[in-house]
Formats: sequence, C-alpha cells, structure tokens
Amino acid sequence: MKKLLLWGFGLWAAVFAVAFVLFPLRQAEPVFFETLISIALAGCTALATRFYFEDLKDGFFRAGIQAGVVWMLVNLAVDLILFLPESPMQMPFPAYVKDIGLTYLIIPIITLLAGHLLEKQHTKRNK
Repeated sequence: MKKLLLWGFGLWAAVFAVAFVLFPLRQAEPVFFETLISIALAGCTALATRFYFEDLKDGFFRAGIQAGVVWMLVNLAVDLILFLPESPMQMPFPAYVKDIGLTYLIIPIITLLAGHLLEKQHTKRNK
C-alpha cells in the first residue's frame, strides 16, 4: 500500500508541477490551460502505470483497479486540502468537482484498461 500511496502522491506532484509552470495561461487562456493539464494528467498516469506494472508477474487487473482507485483518492485528497475554503487556493466544492475533480477519473480509466490488457496478454501466454 505504501508504494501505491507514493506513486499517487508522485502523480499529483508531477501534474502540479506542470500546472505551476503553465499557471500564467490560466487567466489568459483558461480552456487551453485545462486542456494541457488534462493531457499532463493522462501522460503522467500512463507513465506511472507503466512503471508500477513493470515488476508485477500476475494479478494485473486487480492491480489496475487498486492503483487507479488509490491514485485517484490521493490526488483528490491532496487537492481538497489545497482548494477547499480555509485553504491557500480557495474554491467552493461544486466548482472544484466541475473544474478539477472529475478529471481525476482519467486515472482509474487508464490503470484499469492497462491492467485488463496485461491480464489478457498474461492469460494467453500461460495457456
């Protein structure tokens, strides 16, 4: 579980770093900014998934579900600390969900599909 939590936080930190660099675009071109952040999230999730699955020998589908759920929850938890009222980047919860929160569904979609494909490939090899 510790490894999953670390990967989740690393994923959040990588996307946050991209957002920090691109932050000037948020005011000037908010739609472009959101698009780039979504691309960064998908790319970072795919990369983290690749490295997370590298050492696994089996149980890929289950691992994909676990990684996706844990990583998504870690990202949401860290964000909520930063974005809810009484925090540095205050944002009402409904606005957070619409603007940022739902985007994190990308994480379990990628990990679950990767786990499914690897499980299918593993099953074929062992027949």
